[in-house]
Amino acid sequence: MSFSFSAFMRPTPQRVEIGINVTKLQIFLFGALFGSTLVMLMGLNYGRIPMLVKLAPELSEPVNRSVKILCWITTMPSNHGTKAIHIKATWAPRCDRYLFMSSVDLPELPAVAAVNREGRSYLWEKTVFALNYVWTHFGEEFDFFYKADDDTYALIDNLRMLLASHDPHTPVLLGHAHKSVIEQGYPSGGAGYVMSRAALRLIVQGMKNTSMCYDQRFSLAEDLKLG
Repeated sequence: MSFSFSAFMRPTPQRVEIGINVTKLQIFLFGALFGSTLVMLMGLNYGRIPMLVKLAPELSEPVNRSVKILCWITTMPSNHGTKAIHIKATWAPRCDRYLFMSSVDLPELPAVAAVNREGRSYLWEKTVFALNYVWTHFGEEFDFFYKADDDTYALIDNLRMLLASHDPHTPVLLGHAHKSVIEQGYPSGGAGYVMSRAALRLIVQGMKNTSMCYDQRFSLAEDLKLG
């Protein structure tokens, strides 16, 4: 498209349009200059700029201290520094005790080597180890045992309120139930599940009976096998 000189000589409309365009350009250039200058000043004065970041508040008193919950979280070494540490810094301390099930021991996390290799094919092996481990070491110390993955955020205080109405001496398994494969259903592993002390004891004992519990260590559907 070509423009004649006379088009720019029209009195009011064209001059106004040009004025608006120039104003927008000026605003854009000013914004770009101001923004880059601000970023430069922030870089030069980074150490003296107060950052609007607050430490997490101290944990409030749990809803019901009489309900003792152990939380165990499945993870892997590649997620220790990206997922597990954030669980440790947020909701895990709400549990009465927590530990991570990984493939290496890391006391400062704390993580336990449940398997010697990672992958979905070894989730059932990791789960079997975890259930036996928490029962052997903590079975008589806690009332309920909560399993979660390392991409989970759990509201433990809400869980305490839910569990306050359940008896740890009664077999209880709570979670999001799938009933599409087996009649009695099974708890979704991704959503997490919690079992009472009595339920954990029965499951650990039952896994030793290979005539009733199919002994296949390597399985993709670890939550289905638990059900």
